[in-house]
This record gives sequence, C-alpha cells and structure tokens, in this order.
Amino acid sequence: TLLEARLDDPDAAERWAAELGRLTPPPDGAALASHLTRAARAQVAWSRSDPATALAELEAGQSEAWFQLTVASPFYSQACERFLRADLLVALGRTEEAAGWYQSMAERSPYEIIYRAPAKARIRAMRRSVRG
Repeated sequence: TLLEARLDDPDAAERWAAELGRLTPPPDGAALASHLTRAARAQVAWSRSDPATALAELEAGQSEAWFQLTVASPFYSQACERFLRADLLVALGRTEEAAGWYQSMAERSPYEIIYRAPAKARIRAMRRSVRG
C-alpha cells in the first residue's frame, strides 16, 4: 500500500488498504492490524493531496504496545507514521506541533534512525521559512 501511494497510484494503494482491513488478525494483533490499516489509508489520502483526511486517519487510531515491541519492531515503532504525521502537520500549517514530532525522531527505536536526517532538514527548513 505504501509503495503504491508513493508511486502515485492511490487507487491501487486504496485497494490494498481495503484488503488489509478485511484480513482477520490474530487475537493479539488486532490493535496493530487496525493501526496499520489506518496508516495505509492516511498514506493514500496524503498521496491524494488531502492532508486533513490523512491526519484524521492517524489521529483516529490508538495503538498501544509494550515498550520492548516498539524497540524491536519497525511496525510497532510507528516511525513511518510519526514522520508522516509531522509532514501532515506542516502541510496544515501546524509547524510548532510538527517540530515536536520531528524532534522526537530517533529517540524511541532504532527503526527511527533513518528519519533523523530528514527530520532535522525539515526543522531547518521550517526555521528558514519563519525567518524569511
């Protein structure tokens, strides 16, 4: 789903997101499956230039996980979704809130490290736009 959305094929991404939502998760994976489905739908909305809907998808879900899972799993770490949330907040003009999300990248899980440099670059860009 994420790949299709990033390749600018939101219709295919939406089909995969719907398929993900129809799967029956294992009993201990229902919360994660719901979270991943919402994240996929958020990515689809973002690829369709609809940041408000994308952010609403992310905000509507609540995924709680044992801390060890967030450290040990790229899915439970939610790094991709947290970075997307920051980008959506910027798109909606909520830059102070976005800065907090960007600044927290690479503090919870090793799976967030790939977002550290882009997050810092986005913070610098936001600061430049405020000054200039």
